[in-house]
Amino acid sequence: MKNKIVIICAIAIILVGVSASINTLNTGGSVNTSASNNKGVFVPRGAVVCNPGLNLPTTPVTVIATYTASPYFNIYLSDVPTDGDYDVADGNYPGWCAQAEIWMTRGVEIGVHLYSSYDPNIPDSFKYKYQSDSLVDWGLINYLINHRTGYTRMEVQNVIWELLGYNPYIPSGSDTEELLNDVLTNGPGFCPQPGDLVAILCDKITTDTTTFQRCFFEIVLPTTECTRSQGYWKNHEEAWPVDSITIGGVPYTKANAIDIMKHNSAQDMTYQMFQQLVATKLNLIRGTASGCLGDTVVDADEWMEAHPPGSGVTADSEAWDTGEPLKDTLDDYNNGLLCAPHCDD
Repeated sequence: MKNKIVIICAIAIILVGVSASINTLNTGGSVNTSASNNKGVFVPRGAVVCNPGLNLPTTPVTVIATYTASPYFNIYLSDVPTDGDYDVADGNYPGWCAQAEIWMTRGVEIGVHLYSSYDPNIPDSFKYKYQSDSLVDWGLINYLINHRTGYTRMEVQNVIWELLGYNPYIPSGSDTEELLNDVLTNGPGFCPQPGDLVAILCDKITTDTTTFQRCFFEIVLPTTECTRSQGYWKNHEEAWPVDSITIGGVPYTKANAIDIMKHNSAQDMTYQMFQQLVATKLNLIRGTASGCLGDTVVDADEWMEAHPPGSGVTADSEAWDTGEPLKDTLDDYNNGLLCAPHCDD
């Protein structure tokens, strides 16, 4: 059985990981005091009962699974109604396998119902572990897909199957075991925040006779907060949500930070990094989505600690070879080109 599961691992699907938080969403949550809630969905004792508040179509939609080099499966979603302001739309989504004992029929249209993995009314096929009456903790799987950076798609897929009760072969001391231990230690009670990834379950409609391997795909939990550029923040002191900010481990008053942001940055790249990092931190404080940033803010802070404003870092220096990609990512984020929209003003 282990060999069979290892073989079927070849149909795992990759997805870029992102950072996340275990705090309750603004949409609301409560603390659980039992091992499951009254709808039969596993919720660890003492954990937050999470409600991401997704708007998904209640009528069937169509999926087509196709094999690609990366990810292994591309899930093409179609027939999503356009009149419901849904959090999914027709298009391509990477996803993961949620069933190990059968193969996916690829390149064929299949009708499915969509469920949030936090929906208490998910079908029993997703609710219970394989050949067991134990409940699946989808919070752990959501934690996993938000913290898989640095692991291979096969390592991630094997941990998914472990959490679903398929017991794949996980060698002792392997990276897969390390990832599983992280999920089991830090994942209980995980509740995705705006900008984090959320698993959307695909359950085949009963009238469709096509063989369909249960699967799920990810969407980014929407955010209503928008980003503003460094140019906005250095010219709108009244809009700052804080009176001081720490960059590279050094606290700056609002006035001091704005003065540095307005410094000529054409020759000294430290000023460019300072501008973008301040803007990103102010956007994040306002509550903009952060899932696409990964460790960029932490890495940029470390760069600024090593190269404080006025250090004289030139555009052709080795230091800027490291710093420029971080600055560019922050710039894209602040201008709404990543996971958070840009404000009209």
